[in-house]
Amino acid sequence: MWIIYLCGREASWRTRLKRELGGKYSILEADEKDMPSETEGFAPSISSLDQYLGSHDQTVLSRLTKIEKADLLVANATEPSFEIAFQLFYGALLLKPILLFVEDKEIPRRELLFASPVANMVFPSLDELLTFLREMSVLPQARKIFIRNIFFDALQKEINEIFTREDRKDALFRSAILTTQIGQLSHYLTHDRAINPGARSVGSRADEEAQMGDCIVQLMIYSISRGFNIVDIYSIGIRRMGEAVWRSKQPEIPIRELRPEEIGYGVSASIGDVTGKVALIKSIEDAGKISEGPCIIAMPEYQKAIWEEVVARIENVKGLIAGTGSPNSHPAIVCRELKKPCIVGAKETVARLKDNEVIRMIVGAQIDENTVLRVKSPRSLS
Repeated sequence: MWIIYLCGREASWRTRLKRELGGKYSILEADEKDMPSETEGFAPSISSLDQYLGSHDQTVLSRLTKIEKADLLVANATEPSFEIAFQLFYGALLLKPILLFVEDKEIPRRELLFASPVANMVFPSLDELLTFLREMSVLPQARKIFIRNIFFDALQKEINEIFTREDRKDALFRSAILTTQIGQLSHYLTHDRAINPGARSVGSRADEEAQMGDCIVQLMIYSISRGFNIVDIYSIGIRRMGEAVWRSKQPEIPIRELRPEEIGYGVSASIGDVTGKVALIKSIEDAGKISEGPCIIAMPEYQKAIWEEVVARIENVKGLIAGTGSPNSHPAIVCRELKKPCIVGAKETVARLKDNEVIRMIVGAQIDENTVLRVKSPRSLS
């Protein structure tokens, strides 16, 4: 069950949300004692929040555990206050999805932007928010539906509509348009007098902003012309940025002959020694196998949506064998944090594994100190 944290003090909307969604979600609320007082020196900015958290003892920080437990935060955008600003910024620091709604007021959109660094979606009304949450509560593994993806789904639809109105849809033409736009954008940089004092000025800051917007839209249109989904390529790009794949060289391990009963090996990413049944995870649907009981999962490749489903059931994962990735990839980091053995870069090993066969994986500290063994006569695995 998804855990929702309700920000703010105003009671009526929180009472209604609890009444209508209480059976579908686990709901946490803020108490005044959970929040620092305005005199404790917090100002609503990320830098101030970092400074605030760094200057207080664990007694103060323990009051924030409700936000840490939550899967998403909900706030009334027309109820701005010191406490809400604190809750939203702390939630943002933890990368929590945040939903805002506007209740019973007509206010300029610019006045809602106090939450723009952390808000994933703004709903015009409480009724619309409740409708959205009702629909979301019935989805399988709803806790893994990120609001960012919902936003990009809407963006994909909007870009598709623009694309259908374009006369030229072929990828070569779209590529030429994109290249031209990027070339024009670079002029603002090369003619920036702060960087190149002798250069003549080209356009204004507003002109550069408009050109940058054109480039982003043209890039998305080009992506569609090549048959890509914006959500997918964005997720892949964010993951690769986080892993800094262009900076790190993939570890090389010595090629060796397999020993008797050895299925394969890879790159050590998290140490451990476990025995269990194999669950091959190639799709979101396959992640359901993990719910059947403790297992060692084998993933041919990393896909964000599939990995989110795995993490939702991580308590049943005894170990991970990944066909791709490095010791710095997100699955490897999660395994180290949870002290579960992990081998990455083991494409051939994963290809040899079968669902429900019993194996033993032994992973040591050195990158080539690991093995996956077939267990002929397994004892009870309970």
